[in-house]
Amino acid sequence: MSIFTSMGIRNKITSGNVYFLTLTIVDWVDIFSRPVYRHVLVDSLNYCVTNKGLEVYCWCLMTNHLHLVAGAKDDSNLSDILRDFKKFTSKAFINTMKEAPESRRDWMLNRFWYAGKNNKKIKYYKVWQDGNEAKEIQSTDFLDEKMNYIHFNPVRAEFVAKPEDYLYSSARDYSGEKGLVETSFVYIFCWITDPFLNDADYKSASVRINGVQISTPNKPLKRDSVYAKRVKRKKFRRRAACEPVIGHMKKYFRMEQNYLHDDKSCKINALLAAAGWNFKKMMEKLKADFKNLIFWFIENLQLSLLPKLKLT
Repeated sequence: MSIFTSMGIRNKITSGNVYFLTLTIVDWVDIFSRPVYRHVLVDSLNYCVTNKGLEVYCWCLMTNHLHLVAGAKDDSNLSDILRDFKKFTSKAFINTMKEAPESRRDWMLNRFWYAGKNNKKIKYYKVWQDGNEAKEIQSTDFLDEKMNYIHFNPVRAEFVAKPEDYLYSSARDYSGEKGLVETSFVYIFCWITDPFLNDADYKSASVRINGVQISTPNKPLKRDSVYAKRVKRKKFRRRAACEPVIGHMKKYFRMEQNYLHDDKSCKINALLAAAGWNFKKMMEKLKADFKNLIFWFIENLQLSLLPKLKLT
């Protein structure tokens, strides 16, 4: 394997997918050991989320590299966002380095200048290594593995005792606190089309369908940390919130009676049931508005006829 492949240059990023990414500083220089550079990076990430369509699902900033699980909105390109992010932060780091008090200024500027002197695309300094070590998220097992790896990185480095105690990480968001970067929580939905699978299967054991793990809420394990318990509880909170809606649609809008025959039949049937419910709510609102209109008309008619009745 060539050095270019190992740095992730050949790991192509395609639109519409979510990736595990690692952005590393040249020569593994510990630039982020100073808060001023961390602030620049956090502000840049938030700008990309707000203005460029970046979707950050998980992140952690260490002393010389940044881990991300990220994607891009439909009208955005993740590769272009990362390119612009690296370009802007490189200039911002250098400017901050020259202006702010920095005992390592000459040494770091020399390292970054030497890294970019033979690259025609680099005018002065090269701060980030080439490539993003992009690995596509293709299964929930891989996603869980990478998210745990990212969140427990500061614990392994002995910066903190618990993942949620580290300020520059999305572990704070997943433990119920507000993090520094706007994070999109990971919710995975799957459409089950196998007629032999039902609710009883999920109560008895976990099920895997097309590489997607179908999990069920169970009692916390003794080995689970406080952080792990919070993450599990947060995963199923949204599912529990939508359970009454699912039951209502099954009972009153025939979502459980699917007579369609196609791979997408379950999805179409659920959408039709939801459309029927929304249509009913819309009709009820129109009915209420029509009643109010009639009452308003009668009331005004009575007020207009009242003076005439008094005269007679």
